[in-house]
Amino acid sequence: MVNQISTAAAVSMGVPDERAGEVYLRETLLTILASFSGIAAFGWASIYLWFDEPIAASLPLAYGAFSFGTVAALRLTSHQVALLRAQLVMILLVPFLLALSLGGFVGSGGVVLWSLLAPIGAFLIGGRRGALTWLGAYLLLVLASALLDPALPAENNLPNGVVVTFFVMNIGAVSAIVFAMLYFFVGENQRVLGLLQLEKGKSDRLLLNVLPRDVAEVLRDHEGTIAEQFESVSILFADVVGFTPFAAGLAPRETVELLNEVFSEFDALAERHGVEKLHTMGDGYMAVAGAPRRRHDHAQAVARMAL
Repeated sequence: MVNQISTAAAVSMGVPDERAGEVYLRETLLTILASFSGIAAFGWASIYLWFDEPIAASLPLAYGAFSFGTVAALRLTSHQVALLRAQLVMILLVPFLLALSLGGFVGSGGVVLWSLLAPIGAFLIGGRRGALTWLGAYLLLVLASALLDPALPAENNLPNGVVVTFFVMNIGAVSAIVFAMLYFFVGENQRVLGLLQLEKGKSDRLLLNVLPRDVAEVLRDHEGTIAEQFESVSILFADVVGFTPFAAGLAPRETVELLNEVFSEFDALAERHGVEKLHTMGDGYMAVAGAPRRRHDHAQAVARMAL
């Protein structure tokens, strides 16, 4: 369903077909990031409220509401880049502020680890260009947290067992979200690579149907003008004698099957004697020896094929 919506949205926004898959990939990754972290945020907020930490609870509540708003906005607007940037800013800053409100690294159960989702999300969704900036911002926040940690009150209403549990939950939840995003990202890349290989195979077969193998390989692997001079070659022209009146009494399918049988025999002879097929037209067959591979016995090769 997400795929259909994303593709339809991309087309309606005037996005070329080749970019629809990219729009779908980014939208789905952003949905995974916002949805999973939003669900976790509501869970964390409920625990903070249970232990009478209303200020700490307000931060994940606000973030969770914002995250689900992001998911809803993705279905209604084309401003994907702005939504991604806003989501990354929130997930970068909220854990840092939450750690400050709970007394630092230890008192918050390492909640600042959630900020790591900002550079990872920027890399997977936005590409490499801005990812280093987000990574730098994350590292600066971690450094700031370390510098501020001694000055923060060490006490909060969370029991030691809950703080230890938060360490486990923060590490596990962040790891799970990162794994889910990477799992989907790698899966989509493998699917796209498979499609590219399939299309490449079709393109190669098409080239081989209309061009000699050597020419097709040069055309496929090199850019620019392809031109080469041959001093001497031998060309074979052949057709079926009396084919036109004979074919008049055949059904179209029978005609095609007959030509396919005849030309398949010609192809086998051409391959056997090292002659390159150039062209077929109706019942006519054209082949060349001595090009694109040079050979001194090109006339004899054509003669052997004709016999």
